[in-house]
Amino acid sequence: MNNPLKILCAILTLAVFPIYVQSQDTFNWTSIDPGDSLNWTDCFSPPLQCTRLNVPMNYSASNAGSFALALIRVPSSLNGTAAYQGPVLFNPGGLGGSGVDAMLQLGTQLATVIGPEFDIVSFDPRAQLQVMQTRHP
Repeated sequence: MNNPLKILCAILTLAVFPIYVQSQDTFNWTSIDPGDSLNWTDCFSPPLQCTRLNVPMNYSASNAGSFALALIRVPSSLNGTAAYQGPVLFNPGGLGGSGVDAMLQLGTQLATVIGPEFDIVSFDPRAQLQVMQTRHP
């Protein structure tokens, strides 16, 4: 394994792998009623906030049902001031990556790098732990 690319890939795999295996059983997502707007509540540990948003299964077929999308954020310390710039969406990428787990691991570091002017928001994509179907057709 003397190939530098293979070594780099191995290091990145080891560095990122814990993000996707962290347990999320320290917060009860069903304690948040899903809604049609973002109603943030404290979760896990400060400064994290969570919400669940109702979204359609298929925007083109409203009778296809909906599900609750789990969202998590590190809120900006400048929200409500002229310096506040709004949210930055962090997509964990990869196959089956959990944005909730990524934020649990990296959220405060991302907020430090990006700056206090922004909320850092992430989500669990389809087929992840915290995406729960709430209504069926």
